[in-house]
Amino acid sequence: MRFIFAVLLFVLTHGVSVASETSWKALTEQALTVYRQGDPQRAIELTQHALLVAKAEFGAESLETAESMGNLAALYRVQSPRLRDSAARIREQRGRAPAPSGLQSEIAAVGSVNKIFFGLIAPRGVETTTNNWRPFADALAARLQIPIELVVRDDVKEIVELFKAGKLDLAWLGNTPALEVVEARKGAVFARMITKTGSSSYRSVLIVHKDSNIQTLEDVLKLQPLDGLVFGDGDAKSTSGHVVPLYYAFVKNKINDPATLFKEIKSANHRTNLLRTAQKEVDVATNNTEEMDFFSKDSPDLSAQLRVIWTSPEIPQSPLVWRNSLPAALKRQIGGFVTSYGKNSEAERKVLMQANELSGFSRSSNRQLTTIADLELFNKWLKLWNDKTSLPEERKRQERELSERGGHLELYLRMSKEEY
Repeated sequence: MRFIFAVLLFVLTHGVSVASETSWKALTEQALTVYRQGDPQRAIELTQHALLVAKAEFGAESLETAESMGNLAALYRVQSPRLRDSAARIREQRGRAPAPSGLQSEIAAVGSVNKIFFGLIAPRGVETTTNNWRPFADALAARLQIPIELVVRDDVKEIVELFKAGKLDLAWLGNTPALEVVEARKGAVFARMITKTGSSSYRSVLIVHKDSNIQTLEDVLKLQPLDGLVFGDGDAKSTSGHVVPLYYAFVKNKINDPATLFKEIKSANHRTNLLRTAQKEVDVATNNTEEMDFFSKDSPDLSAQLRVIWTSPEIPQSPLVWRNSLPAALKRQIGGFVTSYGKNSEAERKVLMQANELSGFSRSSNRQLTTIADLELFNKWLKLWNDKTSLPEERKRQERELSERGGHLELYLRMSKEEY
């Protein structure tokens, strides 16, 4: 009698009929849907409701009741022995093997991953980046109920190599290093950052000290090594620090190699280039609009010593990448959490601001790397064309390899689709 009253009260307060199999099936399917969207708590509520419906409509010993028990046990993650054993007993009595349902299989796939390794580039230093991203990583870990270890490196090449070696599951990378991971078939883009202003793009810049005689890009293009100036380039894998300025600032202005303009070139990350320019250790340097904003907040006095002389076209915001071999169920959980985070909570918005002055993430795919791939391949062709030392046969071999690479890569990127 108490059970019947409880079911009746639940139905009255939730306004849902329990008079047909459709209701139980719909609740079970809805639980799977919201679980995939990254809301296990709502999935538990729906499964509890489905269990009540199954018992009331089909009986406590029904296969529907057994499935709901198994689903609920799986959702609790502690694998409730009472629910699990009851579900198995009912299935055996009804002559059916205790096979897991769709929801149980989904949860089991997620549970097969014991820890997630999340790689981060550190344009503002390892300690700062770790502290900034920790709250977001903790929130994701709590949602997935899987521990997350942050792997933070100053050198983006280390993050790329760790990912390609299968030692990372997720990573925040620039577009160019993400391209290397994607081309190696080790990872795929699944989300893109959105800045606090709602922008999904940023720009590369060339900067000088405010007292420099260099006023414009045209002044840079007239330089000669004998002028004795030093260029602060970005890492070779940096999209905004190297690839974009090389193409748009120099190659498009018939300067195939900036080394022909300067006495010396020093390569470094964005923050180091900002510091060196402000302290007159380099005369011209690459950077991007976002890092300059961060620098102005962290070091306003040094930031005041800088002046921008050139700005690039827009660049897609940096992507998040996941390991291709992650279970599809886990990808759905991660993708749903990441792209919904910050939309309905002020506390979450504060976490995003702390991480990288973001307002959220949008869904994305490998297609966002198409333009960057074009630039990367162009720069490879340019290097080959400028190489006067290769023998003819070797040159033909390299040309053939570049041509094949370009065709395969373009097709692979353009055929990519969102995975969740």
